[in-house]
Amino acid sequence: MTTTMLLYLLILITLYCQPLLAFEDIDCEVLVKEGQCVTNPSYMRAYCMVECDKWNEQDTAKFRRYTIRDEIKEALYDLQLESATGHKIQFEQFEGYVTAIIPIAKSCQGSKVPPKDIFDSIQEIKKVLPYTVEILVFSYEHPSVDYSQTDCSEFDTQYRNGRRGIHMIKQSSNEDLVLLNNPSSSSHPNSIFKIIGDIMGVSEFNVYTTQYHIISPDFDSMEYHHGKSLLDLKYILLEIVKEELESTKSEEL
Repeated sequence: MTTTMLLYLLILITLYCQPLLAFEDIDCEVLVKEGQCVTNPSYMRAYCMVECDKWNEQDTAKFRRYTIRDEIKEALYDLQLESATGHKIQFEQFEGYVTAIIPIAKSCQGSKVPPKDIFDSIQEIKKVLPYTVEILVFSYEHPSVDYSQTDCSEFDTQYRNGRRGIHMIKQSSNEDLVLLNNPSSSSHPNSIFKIIGDIMGVSEFNVYTTQYHIISPDFDSMEYHHGKSLLDLKYILLEIVKEELESTKSEEL
């Protein structure tokens, strides 16, 4: 066999084997979290087709489920929040409950939905699930609104007064937007949105759509729902609680 033929054969082997070796080193879950199914579809269809198909199914449902790693779970246990009335809240107290985290954009004078209606809808969820679900509400200033030119006093009053059984979390007008738009850059490394960002593997949240984060009673997993209404959230939580109760009964048998 001539040198030329050997060289040609070596090139063929290299071209054939390289994709196989590369495939073994690919972490499809990481690439999916980075959004590669959208930004690099040809590559992902070749090497991570199953994971992208699963991602697409969840995307259609405007839903994601994430496993919470042990180190992030510890951060949740250590997390301390402050309510709108100044009370300290240890996140570990929510262990054993389905915990819904609801970011709410400030609604001001002229908004389509009055603040009272928003908080009444959240209160209705708590009334339906009084003993199994904990609800944390975070207000933030939406980037499309000039709050210096708008009267938001009704929202602020409703937020401070709160609702029975609902945890209204205190945030400054600047901090909340920073945490939602870029949680990794926050000066508060143990903030709830920094932790959620770590769970999801994202560096920013889309504040132009509704979003709800639901943490399981054992802090082992989190569901992310977006583009849905508070009525949708109520039915989502009902289904999750039903599944949790059925799972508990099965374990007891």
